[in-house]
Amino acid sequence: MGRRATGWLYGIAGALIAGSAVLMIVWAWTRGEVTVMSVLLLVPAYLLLRAGRSRLSKRGGD
Repeated sequence: MGRRATGWLYGIAGALIAGSAVLMIVWAWTRGEVTVMSVLLLVPAYLLLRAGRSRLSKRGGD
């Protein structure tokens, strides 16, 4: 798999995790049950999105 394809996969995975984490935080917030674990889900999402962006911005490879 090429560098760009891996970047896209990282980006998609990060976006899915970030979306679900935000939905979970909003849902928990409405019930008054926001936990540290729900907020910590944003960390791997951020790391995956950053890695995907980094791989997509590099020149060459593939």
